[in-house]
Amino acid sequence: MRHCVPWLPRLALVAGLIGLPASAIAWDYTPAAISGLTSLYGYLTNQNATLERAAAKYPSLRNDIQQVRNAFDRQYPEALATVTRLFQDIPLPATDRARLATKVLEMDREAMQSALASEPAMQAYLQRVRESAQGDMEKASLQLLLAAVYEDKPAAELASPMARSYTTKGIRQAGAIDLMLRMPLSWERDPAREKLLPDNAIFAFTSQGGNGLSTIDLLARPLPKDGAKDGAKDGAKGVGKEGAKEATKDAASAAAAARATEELKALTGASAKVIAQGTVRLANHRANWASFSIASDGGRLQYGRVWWVPLPEAGQTAVLLCRTPSLSPQAADHERQRLEPLWQAVAATLSTATPAR
Repeated sequence: MRHCVPWLPRLALVAGLIGLPASAIAWDYTPAAISGLTSLYGYLTNQNATLERAAAKYPSLRNDIQQVRNAFDRQYPEALATVTRLFQDIPLPATDRARLATKVLEMDREAMQSALASEPAMQAYLQRVRESAQGDMEKASLQLLLAAVYEDKPAAELASPMARSYTTKGIRQAGAIDLMLRMPLSWERDPAREKLLPDNAIFAFTSQGGNGLSTIDLLARPLPKDGAKDGAKDGAKGVGKEGAKEATKDAASAAAAARATEELKALTGASAKVIAQGTVRLANHRANWASFSIASDGGRLQYGRVWWVPLPEAGQTAVLLCRTPSLSPQAADHERQRLEPLWQAVAATLSTATPAR
């Protein structure tokens, strides 16, 4: 049996009370995210109160209650404390937040009373909480709960048993690419956004169960032309032996930066500033990477990191493109630092069935 936090029907209620842009902080307070967060707050608060009252009312169930609490806390560490903090940080006046809390707590009051009505009813309630601790709840609620729990350490979610593996095999846009990657469950695949991305978008993931503003995308691109060696040779012409090695290195670096800038413009549709770049081994293939920033109107910045994985056997390049929202410089830098460990962890899972030659 699947148990859910019934927050979707509440969207109309909350949306009627909220009309605000996303906040420039780690948690993306979009209207849909606020609705889900408010519902989670009510659900977890009432669950905690129900278990406390049950322990006092039914002493014979105290061991079972503690075991269920422990199971839930192991799966979702500090869930109530984190969701409460995020709820209290909703960019609304305190009176409006209080009104939201009152509404959502009232909605679950009947379920609490039913669970406390008798010992058998409480045993059935404990079983539902036990199943929720195993991930048996409505998907959107589960995704938002995980996003909240791992809000300050998103890379850790990738190691949780609920993380998902994806394969490009059989996806038309992937062509001959046979690639696997692992993603946190709280990042929702967005087919609608895949259709809007340039070139061949294989996967497009959005944070906070699809309600956030950060993105991780996997795309297919043509194999790059190796212009770095030619640029290095041209740069070394006319230089003596002592300076030839350094000139070759500088020319190669400049050519790589120029190529990365050109590729980023094709991927993002904007002029990007390359901050750093290099090469790395990802599973069974080598990849080129670059970190970048994109300036937008109003002094806002977007940070990101991209990996290009040449796959000669497929005749294509797989591209992992990770981006923050466009935020104020300070908030964007904070988001970059928060998400970079996750970006690198996801990139490290990229692997193909065919080893590199």
